Order: sequence, then C-alpha cells, then structure tokens
Amino acid sequence: MLPYKHYAAPEIEQVLHNQENPAAPPHECGAEESTLRRWKLEFPAKLNVIASSLESLANVRSINLVPPLQRVYKALASLVNPPPGSCCLAWAFFMSSSHPVHL
Repeated sequence: MLPYKHYAAPEIEQVLHNQENPAAPPHECGAEESTLRRWKLEFPAKLNVIASSLESLANVRSINLVPPLQRVYKALASLVNPPPGSCCLAWAFFMSSSHPVHL
C-alpha cells in the first residue's frame, strides 16, 4: 500500500504505466474514473520528487524528458534490486523520504 491510498501500489503503478505507454494493454483495477483521473494528475509531480530523491541517493543523472515513472524505475534500479514481481512504485516510496515510515 502507498501512504494515504485505498488501492494497492501495483494497481496505481499499472495505471500510471499505461498513461506513459499508450501501447500497453489496458488494465482494470476497479477504481472509478474520477479516481483514475486524480491519480493521473497527482502522481506525475510526486514521481518527479521521488525520482529526484532516489537519483540523489544513487548519484544518477537523468534526462528530464524521460516520463516520471521511468525516472523512478531507473533511479531505483541503481539503488536496489527489487524481487521479481514486486511493485517498484511501493519500493520507491519506501526508499524515498516521501514515505511516512522512511527511516
């Protein structure tokens, strides 16, 4: 789960991935259209902040033209190797100072 969200991180990550990659197969998470719109407006800014935080931890220089979720994936990959099938978005929130239980 992500902080203050009712849907699981993999569901949100898939919706954001589909927004960045229109060729991706559609994904149904069961959220209302207004919730999906809110995620699409809310998360790009959050992802840029998280990507910047992870990039500074990893000393990675990113091209800002890369979509926010891809920046997060790249920075996270240089810090940790998440287990296969795990949610990169959840790992990124946990690793960044955006997570309320970040140590």
